[in-house]
Amino acid sequence: VLVYAVMGRLNLKGRCLIGTVIIAAAVATTVILIAASFGGVDEGQMCLIYSTDTRVVDPDPHITPGKSFVGLFADFICFPKTIQTLQFGNMEVRTREGMKLSLEMSIQYKLLAAEL
Repeated sequence: VLVYAVMGRLNLKGRCLIGTVIIAAAVATTVILIAASFGGVDEGQMCLIYSTDTRVVDPDPHITPGKSFVGLFADFICFPKTIQTLQFGNMEVRTREGMKLSLEMSIQYKLLAAEL
């Protein structure tokens, strides 16, 4: 109602200007929302799509690098494709007899895309 009251008092030039501003704002908002709906997968990563709206993870992994449409309320959760190493160093433990042992451990693992 307020828009019609204001529009009624404006001349034709003013109406065209307001209409142009409204259309430009709508187009800009649409472009921003579409751009925000894409996510990227980097080289050396495999990703799952996580919906922040429903809090559900899509079980099909995206392993091809590049941009993909994920939706407005979704994002990628990414994991490395390469071999990862966990190292534990200088752990000191004692045996039942009280003897001191010094341990160093290194564990290597690789995630499988089919089992994410």
